[in-house]
Amino acid sequence: MDKETVKRIVNDFIDSVDEIVEFSISDDYEEIDASTLDEEIKIRKPTGLTNIFIQTYKER
Repeated sequence: MDKETVKRIVNDFIDSVDEIVEFSISDDYEEIDASTLDEEIKIRKPTGLTNIFIQTYKER
């Protein structure tokens, strides 16, 4: 799906609701456990995916 189509869909959706209750954007990470017996090592690498959460309210 192209970006312009998604922009139009999201804008139309936001315009159709009465209130934005919650909004967040977060990047997705892969966690790799590279621990040894001597130390704990966690490596976090971005997966390239981003999550967008929009919670809305619309009065009926």
